[in-house]
Amino acid sequence: MTSGWQSCCVATGGHQVEYLCTGSGDPMVFLPSMARSARDFLAVGELIAARGWRAIAVEPRGIGGSTGPLEGMTLFDMAEDVAAVIREVGDTAIVVGHAFGNWVARGLAVRHPELVRAVVLAAASREGAVGPELRRALAACHDTGLDRAERLRHLQRLFFAPGSDATCWLVGWHAEVAPFQRAAGDRTPRALWRSGGRSVPLLDLQGDCDPTCPAELAGQYRNAFGADRVTVALIAGASHAMFPEHPVEVAAALAAFATKLDASRAS
Repeated sequence: MTSGWQSCCVATGGHQVEYLCTGSGDPMVFLPSMARSARDFLAVGELIAARGWRAIAVEPRGIGGSTGPLEGMTLFDMAEDVAAVIREVGDTAIVVGHAFGNWVARGLAVRHPELVRAVVLAAASREGAVGPELRRALAACHDTGLDRAERLRHLQRLFFAPGSDATCWLVGWHAEVAPFQRAAGDRTPRALWRSGGRSVPLLDLQGDCDPTCPAELAGQYRNAFGADRVTVALIAGASHAMFPEHPVEVAAALAAFATKLDASRAS
């Protein structure tokens, strides 16, 4: 782990949650995508910390120092782990959920709106956009026993834009937790978490090369939840793995959104 980051743990419900933190100021909490670690946010977190926020990246159950039952887990169980971290920090937070992590972030905002200033839907798949072919590609990405060249081909297609180097994501997978996270999503009715709360501001952070967010569906969340609630930001040349692809641009978009929230709170 790079300098400036600290690893901390909070106890909750008979288990513990590990979180990584750096910087000072208002907290911005990061939740990783399926089968990925909080360490995916090290580069963006450092940039956010340099801009005056406290970056906090939460490890999901079964990864790093985070424990707790995986069998029978729901998205709301995962959200409660994040809530414990925010309470430990002692402030409300902007919660950034990358891909699968945005489901957890929205569940948190539904259950605990008092802890959430805003939710960032980072590389959030559009409903109806992920068909069987993309699901097979995702399964191949998780399969660390697959031939390297074939796996890299699937990673490039699903997660990285043309010209981006996908080799950084040949590692960092926790395939053992993927079935439990997938089951948690299936077990939790979408209607219970989809809205992300009634009034929590949302940033829909999209990559313009993301196959899970085709152009014809790009306005889906803004249309569903209203332009007064949803801000849309586009990262040029980014795909589903926007954090390792374009950390500078992602950090700038997050900072702009957070600054806008600060201005509205002050007015």
